[in-house]
Amino acid sequence: MARLQRAPPAARLKAAWDSVRSAPVDETRTPPTELRPLGVGEVLDVAIKIFFGNAATLFKVVAVVVVPVQLLLVPVFTSAVPSGPVAQGGPVFDAADIAANLGATLVGGFIGFVAGTLATAACFKAVSDAYLGERPEWRESLGFAWKRVLAVLFVTLLGGLLALLAAIPFILPAIWLGVSWLLASPAVLSEDVRGFGALGRSFRLVRGRWWPTFGAIALAYILVAVIQGVVLAIATGLLLTDLDPGGFAVTLVTQILTAIATVLTTPFLAAVTVVIYYDLRVRKEGFDLALLAERVGAAPRASHHSAPEATDDRERPAGTPEHRGASGPERPPGAPEDRGAPSEPERPAGDMPGEPTTR
Repeated sequence: MARLQRAPPAARLKAAWDSVRSAPVDETRTPPTELRPLGVGEVLDVAIKIFFGNAATLFKVVAVVVVPVQLLLVPVFTSAVPSGPVAQGGPVFDAADIAANLGATLVGGFIGFVAGTLATAACFKAVSDAYLGERPEWRESLGFAWKRVLAVLFVTLLGGLLALLAAIPFILPAIWLGVSWLLASPAVLSEDVRGFGALGRSFRLVRGRWWPTFGAIALAYILVAVIQGVVLAIATGLLLTDLDPGGFAVTLVTQILTAIATVLTTPFLAAVTVVIYYDLRVRKEGFDLALLAERVGAAPRASHHSAPEATDDRERPAGTPEHRGASGPERPPGAPEDRGAPSEPERPAGDMPGEPTTR
């Protein structure tokens, strides 16, 4: 009996692609971004589209973390303002006041850093889902980031410390390392690599594409600086009023403005970083083909480009469990196929060629 030949790899890949195109549309999913190498302008364009297309979810992800933290820091910063005499230029600080103010700044900075890292990691997850065609959920993104926040904090602190040490002799090495390690946090979240492994993973991805990576992230920070400049201008205007510069009202408004700026800028920076991350994986690792194979490899639909699905023992390819030892009479060559005629009675399951029939 002649064996059916398996379709060549190109035909199987085409069949898998056809199965994706013919699959029913899931209305809960957003259309996936085309996975192909992108230029610097295209990286920003895709990031902006993801940002605005999922703005409500991204804002909620950041606001749930950042807004409560900023409000909790209001009494911390207010308590560090001296209660003594106020000069024309502001409150007068003595040594104890300076120590209290420094302590409040360090505590507030650390809490803000942890909250910002958690919000950024959650944005990485949400943006990744949107970029790959899923519908991001803010609760799922926060839960995913919360489980990995220690690893993200560690790699962020590690990279920052090493870049700071490199900046001691000259600032340029720190900039070079900062860009080279830009993708360490996405690597932690997406590939579950930690510490120096995440820094090395980012370094390998950026290698050979340092300048385009620098250009994209630099333009993103310029856009962010514009938004932060507006917030700073409003805060500066408050300080020039008759309100107490260290009073509760000014501190509260300043923290609220800081939270608003963070909610607006964190998702955009995360979107640009994630798009750069996947762009480099597409360029260097064929991530688009790997993702296609993962999506269609589970249960691809049959098509005319692939081997036809077996319908009985005579048509099953050799090597399948149903074919082992099972065969049937072949149709004579050239004989017309009569699908309407009654088929030959099936052989019972125990009747294999060469075995006694059990009835």
